Amino acid sequence: MSLFDKFRDSRTLPSIELAAKKLDASARTTGLNNSSFPGMDQEQLEEITYLAYMTRVAIVMHWLRLIIRDPSYKDRAKKIHGEFERLTFSELPASARASLVAYIQRLIPLTLQLRSFLEDKTLSKNEIVQGMLKWPREWLSTLYEDETRLKRLSLIYGMDLIKYINESTAHLGKEVETCMWGGTVQ
Repeated sequence: MSLFDKFRDSRTLPSIELAAKKLDASARTTGLNNSSFPGMDQEQLEEITYLAYMTRVAIVMHWLRLIIRDPSYKDRAKKIHGEFERLTFSELPASARASLVAYIQRLIPLTLQLRSFLEDKTLSKNEIVQGMLKWPREWLSTLYEDETRLKRLSLIYGMDLIKYINESTAHLGKEVETCMWGGTVQ
């Protein structure tokens, strides 16, 4: 019996194309705006919104790759993954795709690290505080090199960034489930 058998209901499955379009739209809809990070200048907000979008793409790709490992769903997941990548990267010249894919590959372990950290019930309060100070800085370092900027943004917006990425991961996981097995996202 497959890990995902509880979701099987082929009557409600969206087509491969529709599933990929839904996931692409979900990844692109970051929901970030000036009220998300009060006081952040517009340029930084646009940069962080782009980082959030790339992180959301990484999350979708990660969830689909996990499902591809299950032989029962491998074919559908591979097709959705391929169509999702086509939609995500089709606007880019071929020369830029490889570097963007490499960038996204850097974001996947950071996102998994956050989820693992937040779910670890054995951490002491000190370890939790250290993790909450460290993670936003590491995530933002994929975008910025300036240490002063990294420190400032991490301290001011770190908790909001952690909350946002954690909620995005959970929501996008449900979106992938819906696209793979049907139903609706709660």
